[in-house]
Amino acid sequence: MSHRFFEFDGVNQSGDGTFGFFAVNPWTGDVWALWGCHKLSTAALRKSQAEIRRHFPPAKLKRYDQLSGLRPDCVVSD
Repeated sequence: MSHRFFEFDGVNQSGDGTFGFFAVNPWTGDVWALWGCHKLSTAALRKSQAEIRRHFPPAKLKRYDQLSGLRPDCVVSD
């Protein structure tokens, strides 16, 4: 696991194949597509990340930008 990200293979609901490889930053909820190494962003994801941020204690909130800046070890970089 890279930088202690949670990494997973997105399996299709039919169980036939996958739709990608992803890494999730356990502190911030940032989600990265490991093929292409880009951070995903959707309205629902941003809402979840805002909720995570609200639970950060004030002292740790100062580190949020640093934690959010972490990148996983990607399969292929852009």
